[in-house]
Amino acid sequence: MEKSVNYLVVAMMVLSSVLISCNDDNKRPNDNECICILTDEAGVNMGGDAISDEMLEVLNFMMYPNPTYGVVTLYFKTADLHIVTITDKRGEVLFDLSFEGQTITLDVSKLSAGKYRVTANNGEQKSTLCLIKN
Repeated sequence: MEKSVNYLVVAMMVLSSVLISCNDDNKRPNDNECICILTDEAGVNMGGDAISDEMLEVLNFMMYPNPTYGVVTLYFKTADLHIVTITDKRGEVLFDLSFEGQTITLDVSKLSAGKYRVTANNGEQKSTLCLIKN
């Protein structure tokens, strides 16, 4: 059975990160929303912390850079089979792919500027993060 992530717990674990909601209001997330963890090209969040084992344990994956202009790298805690879906704010699926490995780089340059939900599922854990495309 897959487990869902409680994003308030995640927010408490990454307090030094800059967290904003996937919604257009840019307020801090509630427990029904995905979160944005803003990171640079090296996976260091804007609070100055590198991707930690604790973040990966709770989230299953991290992505960087966020925001992005063209490509985004997803880094997973395991090299399992992962199903990755990117949806827009209406829930329309824009990307849907599966791959086996620990890292994948996606070209999102053709997406319009805005916020997107990136969901990763490895059969045991499903996590969603917000991607900001500039």
